[in-house]
Amino acid sequence: MRASTFFSKAILLATVLFSGAGAAIGAIAGNAGLGAAIGAGTGLVGSYLYDKHKQSEQRAYEQGYRQGRQPQPQTNP
Repeated sequence: MRASTFFSKAILLATVLFSGAGAAIGAIAGNAGLGAAIGAGTGLVGSYLYDKHKQSEQRAYEQGYRQGRQPQPQTNP
């Protein structure tokens, strides 16, 4: 499974879960629809930002790995 496919599914899952949690909280507060919308928005934005953070970490790791694999110049004592 490609990383982008995994993160897309993770974003969708978080959106659905937060929507359900928001609906439950909204039902207690008196407006399940508004709670679901707020929960879905929170899940979508939060998981999107987390995804971007993890992608940035992966790029930094790969860049460091590539730099570490390059031959080092010889120094004369």
